[in-house]
Amino acid sequence: MKGEWLHALHPGSTAQMTSGGSITEAFVNWLTHFSHYKVAGTCLLLFDGAISHLDHSIVDAADHHDITLLCLPCQTTHELQPMDKSVIGPLEHYWDKQVQLLYSHSKDHILTKQRFGNIFSDAWDKAAKPANIKAGVHATGI
Repeated sequence: MKGEWLHALHPGSTAQMTSGGSITEAFVNWLTHFSHYKVAGTCLLLFDGAISHLDHSIVDAADHHDITLLCLPCQTTHELQPMDKSVIGPLEHYWDKQVQLLYSHSKDHILTKQRFGNIFSDAWDKAAKPANIKAGVHATGI
């Protein structure tokens, strides 16, 4: 893990490497990180029902940090997950535009880990606007 990989990410962002690529380990660590930024008291976290997300250590970590988990049925998040409905599509669009700009304005056409933060942060700022998030909540009926 190199510090420059975090360059240009938003304050409070983090990245990690796990032993053997464990999504469970990453999810538990993310819950701890998230707990520092959530509102006080209990909050609800919607997440997809991928089998890799269904582990007792994830539930224990969420309980410890006063996070209530709502597991959406597997293979349905494209219809039920608010972020999938209204943020991820625009994020992919803006990401593609930023990568195209990189390729058209740079002699070095390699998307490196060091460049990731600049491209992602710009795309995220455009896609994760409150109006888009609210639209996703409305579209899913939550």
